[in-house]
Amino acid sequence: MSHRISRVDPLMDNQMCDFNTPPKHSTNMEEHHPHPHDETSDDAGEGNGQESIVMEKGKKKKKWWKMTNLFRSLRKQLKGSSNLVQGEVEQPQESEQVKPQNECKTRCSDDYTVNHNQVDDQLGECGLDAEVRCLEDDPKVSVEHLNKTDEDVEGICTLGYPHGLPEDIALDILEKRGPDSHVCDLSTPQKLSTILEEQDSHPHAETPVDAGEGNGQESKVKETKWWRPTSLFGAPKKHGKNSLNPVEGEAELPGEQEQQIEEVKPQKERKARCSDDFILSHYQLGDLLGEGGFGVVYEARRLEDNIKMSLNSTSRSVGVSDPVLYACVCKRMSERQGLRADSTHFTLDGAPFRILGGSIHYFRVPRAYWRDRLLKLKACGLNTLTTYVPWNLHEPERGVYLFQEELDLEAYLRLAGELGLWVILRPGPYICAEWDLGGLPSWLLQDKNMKLRTTYSGFTSAVNSYFDKLIPRVTPFQYKKGGPIIAVQVENEYGSYAKDEKYLSFIKEALLSRGISEFLVTSDNHDGLKLGVVDGVLQTVNLQKLTFGDVQHLAEMQPQKPLMVMEYWSGWFDVWGEPHHVFPAEEMISIVRELLDRGISINLYMFHGGTSFGFMNGALDLGTYKPQTSSYDYDAPLTESGDYTTKYHLLKSLLSTYSKEPTSELPAVQNRRAYEPVAVTHYISLWESLQCAEKPFSADDPVSMENLPVNHNNGQSYGYTLYQTDIYSGGELNSKNNVRDRALVFIDRELIGVLDNKTQKVKISHSKSERTLSLLVENCGRVNYGSALANQQKGLVGDITLDNVPLKKFTMHCLDMKSSFINRLQSLKWKPVGTKPTYPSFFRGSLVVDQPTDTFMKLPNWSKGVVFVNGQNLGRHWSIGPQNALYLPGPWLKSGDNEIVVFEEFKAAETIQFAENPEYGKTVDCFLFVLLTPSIGVYSSASAATATGEVALAGF
Repeated sequence: MSHRISRVDPLMDNQMCDFNTPPKHSTNMEEHHPHPHDETSDDAGEGNGQESIVMEKGKKKKKWWKMTNLFRSLRKQLKGSSNLVQGEVEQPQESEQVKPQNECKTRCSDDYTVNHNQVDDQLGECGLDAEVRCLEDDPKVSVEHLNKTDEDVEGICTLGYPHGLPEDIALDILEKRGPDSHVCDLSTPQKLSTILEEQDSHPHAETPVDAGEGNGQESKVKETKWWRPTSLFGAPKKHGKNSLNPVEGEAELPGEQEQQIEEVKPQKERKARCSDDFILSHYQLGDLLGEGGFGVVYEARRLEDNIKMSLNSTSRSVGVSDPVLYACVCKRMSERQGLRADSTHFTLDGAPFRILGGSIHYFRVPRAYWRDRLLKLKACGLNTLTTYVPWNLHEPERGVYLFQEELDLEAYLRLAGELGLWVILRPGPYICAEWDLGGLPSWLLQDKNMKLRTTYSGFTSAVNSYFDKLIPRVTPFQYKKGGPIIAVQVENEYGSYAKDEKYLSFIKEALLSRGISEFLVTSDNHDGLKLGVVDGVLQTVNLQKLTFGDVQHLAEMQPQKPLMVMEYWSGWFDVWGEPHHVFPAEEMISIVRELLDRGISINLYMFHGGTSFGFMNGALDLGTYKPQTSSYDYDAPLTESGDYTTKYHLLKSLLSTYSKEPTSELPAVQNRRAYEPVAVTHYISLWESLQCAEKPFSADDPVSMENLPVNHNNGQSYGYTLYQTDIYSGGELNSKNNVRDRALVFIDRELIGVLDNKTQKVKISHSKSERTLSLLVENCGRVNYGSALANQQKGLVGDITLDNVPLKKFTMHCLDMKSSFINRLQSLKWKPVGTKPTYPSFFRGSLVVDQPTDTFMKLPNWSKGVVFVNGQNLGRHWSIGPQNALYLPGPWLKSGDNEIVVFEEFKAAETIQFAENPEYGKTVDCFLFVLLTPSIGVYSSASAATATGEVALAGF
């Protein structure tokens, strides 16, 4: 066998052998507990119903050393197995119950000089790998043996380590222990509750049992045997009393009160930690333990049935260094049923379950605020988080995968589980989401024959490579493996695209073949339901109002199945040049109430919209191209900056009437500040900045962004591209509608006009001299929805003519304005703003901050461009609105100087201003713009100018 079995066995009084106890601790141990070699005669098995074989030295019995039934069962499993510990000889049954004196001395020398690893080796040599090693004082605990387990052997797993062990390391250790020893979980099936009730030993039965029996402790709590404080309870309590790291918000207790608190566990607290239907998750328990203070953190709980037990430690609740153990109910994960749809309602592990979900995209929220936003979702009364996964961010170049920092999807899923939220994962590969190209990477478009969202080999090959990296990262977080993911969505709104009837089956198989085993769903609007069907996958519907019969249509398509609105649109997105979309709170609540009254599960899209930072915004094109704003506020219950709204409070009140679970207190709102205006001090022109761009590329014909030989031949994805050629005459410059999406036209660096999808011609004055024609072409955002998705190359995508003659011999500069480019600009010589700037230019100022705080950046009297703070791309600014301020998260600032760089196309002001709140200008009811149409399938947009008689979309 290649790995040593290091299953651990709980000593029921939790007085475990200390192999490396310092002299001081050893002295204390002699005073308060029987030393391993003291002459104490106690029945080591007393109080736990187990027979213990007590080690002897002469006639001395040692309470510290005992053997449990688990050990014997493991030995029986090992006996005759091909997975024996290397060098171990099978022992007869009676040898399992005999522990010679010399073995005891080997494992615990009189002077405690044997270290943990040495003991681990010696135990292995003696064939005693299933025994427990744990430390009850304050030395380091080695955890290397946890990675040496044999997954073929089942049993009780014990994990002991100091609180100082980082949570990510602890979770990593637990994940590596394999399917037979997953992280503990309290989602015990109904069957267990029934068994307990039949045995008259339900956790909340009023049966007085001495919880300390067998370990020298006394308890006044009326509890069943499964609920008992451990011997670890007292010492850490004393340790923590004068600790510099108390539980947050806990006051120090006077000595005379301390013992009482340790011994009395109110019925209310007990019920809070273990509800009658066992629906508390492991992480919820961890939170509650932390909230209960030291006395609660150091308790242990166990069920003495045929359910596998697990001991786990929490590193979040307290800052003390003692090893902390607590036991939770854990059934074999492969037996968990997960989310099911066998009738008209969902079940989770066999119990009725309603999904109350909310969408928060981790890639639209600064990582520092993930916890804040999820806590607010949970405090509202929701039980499920939904999120998309953007392929274009996770694989920005072929074979280059990013899953760190702001894109650490695993950390996001882990956090959701820790907070007690279920997860519906929507991995795409297409996600829509008002995100550039619906989340598909632009390098796919280098293939001239590419057919997105079909079984075209070029697309499926790329999807397979991506899923090979993505799916193994999320499978450990599935419900059946002890994680929070209860459902996974197959693609997204495919019924509204439907170009390949085999495609959905391909995506389904791509998920299943890589280990996705949870419940599968699709998501479509009313008309998309007809074409978005895939065998064995539950359909869900997207809507905002009930007037179109969407729910009834869904019920008719799949009778006797649960109904779910996967996207209940709480608001709507904004496009440049149109009013800010709002959806009245009272109307939204009325519809949500009706859905809930009908027993329908629901997910609010969005619960918190966040921000499409950088160039990630998408675009709408249902006949007219309309780019979306950087703000994704969405008029959601939580604002772009995480503030509560009227919608939030009304929703929280409504949900409280549909759930028996108590909601938590509302997390505090993040502080914001209107900093003093920042003076613009220097600038550098676009033309000078070209020396910081990648090497220019020349060709006879213009080349689209995606096909430029930049970024390791992955092309240019976002930003601007400068096209230059020489001309020798004047006339009519005609784009032939080949500008994607907007071009500033220059003659010898002087602006003469703008080309876009509406304005396709510009007059150029005649001249006999040679002149340079420059077109600065901006990718304003690729379409994220609809048939136009298939044609989203950017830059110049075809010929541009001068007096009907195609222009040739272009030089092309990639200006994708990545942070590395912005940083390189600092090496150039910037000019003071006292001299009249030319445009376009980069302008610079410095924001001095004492304590970083959220704010909104405003640019009154500026025109159009992009804003960078400390190299981070906040997004686009454009004077036509509706977005008039850019969200600047406090975590992206630092104490001291913060560099602000604004790329401005037309006109700059002298200062950059700040505000506590955003400005959106005029608003309009979003339902005027959310109109279902059979030909399109999800939404069409009436003209804002028609609806309001006000602004028109400048430049589009």
